Amino acid sequence: MRPSLSSSSAVVMEYFTAFCGLVFIGVIGYIDIISLLLGRDFRVGVGVVPVMLLSYMLLGMLFNVSMWYKLSGKTNMAIWITLAGLVVTAVVNVLFMPRYSYWASAYGHLASYLTMFIISAALGAKYYPIPYSWKRIGAIFVLMGLAYAGIYFCDLRAGDSTLVKLAVNTLLIGTYCVSSWLLLRRRPVPTA
Repeated sequence: MRPSLSSSSAVVMEYFTAFCGLVFIGVIGYIDIISLLLGRDFRVGVGVVPVMLLSYMLLGMLFNVSMWYKLSGKTNMAIWITLAGLVVTAVVNVLFMPRYSYWASAYGHLASYLTMFIISAALGAKYYPIPYSWKRIGAIFVLMGLAYAGIYFCDLRAGDSTLVKLAVNTLLIGTYCVSSWLLLRRRPVPTA
């Protein structure tokens, strides 16, 4: 039963990453419209949205790679992984929050989840290996980065032309969807 569970977990991770990438690119692509729904007092903080979206994407991926300690009976490792994240969060907040305000907190959040993800993935590879396709997951992140860069540069070039921004951003989101679908459909079917 272990091989099919491991393979299923690996497939879930890839589709989860691709879907979160779509949410990330979608929110960033339409952030102008979303920010209209917010009150004026909150619009100043819209710039931190990409960092927080990426943080929560890593949190979801962390849940997936954390299956190893539940399946291998090493649940005591969860506290050490969590404490590592706590230390990173505390250090970043104490050192940088007085100067950078909520930006430091957002990046501390991201650094904390990234730290816990890396530790959990490394320990999982040692104690309960699951055949994640890190190349494919990395490729999804590259696609996200390219779409994000396209959206960013479109926003710079389009100026105040909201229709141009939305049209280009929609095209970039569609390109991300097609590219990630093509990438994921080439995945071999897991065998038991």
